[in-house]
Amino acid sequence: DLKTHISIILLSLFPKVFSLKSSAFSEEKEWRLLSHDFRGLESVWSYRTNLNSLIPFQTLDLVPPSSSAIFEVVLGPKHSTPESIVEKFLCDMGFPNSKVRRSKATYR
Repeated sequence: DLKTHISIILLSLFPKVFSLKSSAFSEEKEWRLLSHDFRGLESVWSYRTNLNSLIPFQTLDLVPPSSSAIFEVVLGPKHSTPESIVEKFLCDMGFPNSKVRRSKATYR
């Protein structure tokens, strides 16, 4: 039927949304994980709040990284934590050789 056909088309386009990103943020070298919640399949969700909304999310168990897994952290244009605090956090978390710097990108 038409509804099924449109759903299939929309699902095929959904991953492309995650490829739309300003080139100014290319320094992030971000990985994005895409998942689809199929109704009827049992899955475990957690929830968090944000001002006036409830946001569902799923936690994934990943292989613990080696101490060289984080080479550099680039703080976004609106991030207000001083670099020294982020460096100390990374050191305390087992990443003593990670560099921290501010992004040159802006949100304007």
